[in-house]
Amino acid sequence: MKKTQSKILAASLICLLSFSMTACKNDKIKDNSTVVVTQDTSVTSENDNSAASTEAAIPEKDADGSKIVTVTVTDTDKKPVTQSGGAASTQLAIVDKDNNVITDTKGNNVKPNLPTVTTSAGGVIVTTKETQKDAAQNIQTSADGPTLSIDQKIEASAGQEVTFQIKVTKNTGYSGLIAWLDIDKRYFDIIDYKGGDPSDPDYKMSDQKNNMSISVYNKPNKSDIDTLVFFYYDQSLAQVTEDNTYATVTLKVKDSVPAGEYPLEFDSVADGKVLCNSIADDKSIIESTPKYINGSIVVK
Repeated sequence: MKKTQSKILAASLICLLSFSMTACKNDKIKDNSTVVVTQDTSVTSENDNSAASTEAAIPEKDADGSKIVTVTVTDTDKKPVTQSGGAASTQLAIVDKDNNVITDTKGNNVKPNLPTVTTSAGGVIVTTKETQKDAAQNIQTSADGPTLSIDQKIEASAGQEVTFQIKVTKNTGYSGLIAWLDIDKRYFDIIDYKGGDPSDPDYKMSDQKNNMSISVYNKPNKSDIDTLVFFYYDQSLAQVTEDNTYATVTLKVKDSVPAGEYPLEFDSVADGKVLCNSIADDKSIIESTPKYINGSIVVK
């Protein structure tokens, strides 16, 4: 179960973290430096007779902020590869802060993230366009996440439908937020679930309704438990900063349920996990762990 849950959680976290890639500012490519652009997979050849290497104006750094260098192409024996005219073949690569060429897992040089470059008989054409530079590479961690809670001792009778809400309080701001809620099928049937508060007159326009995805996860090794997975994500990166109703859930108490108190518990997978993301003014990601407070239903 943990392995399966981890995959689902990982997918959710990928979605949460992926919005940081859109939290960026536009930087136009500068053309005040010149490096050698060679024929490789990053260059589309419009004419096979064009020169193998041509000088073109491109930035000192690529769109990701990595420093660009020109390196000599070598063969499997580490010998320089030469062109038909005898000149050494070169290619573009990126380096780390210590000027070491960055390679992938296969040992190949990682190519810079360049604007569109094409070659033609007349030389190299660098297509000028705005590229997005990721300014959200700085990830900060904060312990001050919002609190998600369910009321204690919600009263109901056997056979009755009962509606309760997940509330967000002490809100420090978020663009993405996840909550997992366990429902014991021995005592309750899931009737309905919605993001936000359907009784609100402005519900149709609410952030919670429009940015919430909810699914039911069936635990393979806990057949008695269904987990409601609530995933809030605002693609515009607008921050929810006020306290609010995160979600509304309706359950039916089964006819055979005896009197007693039954828990409404947030799933333990949420404990200690980074399940809340926001974007700071400097576009850095702030990851925080919300506080989850369980509730309960009292069957009379």
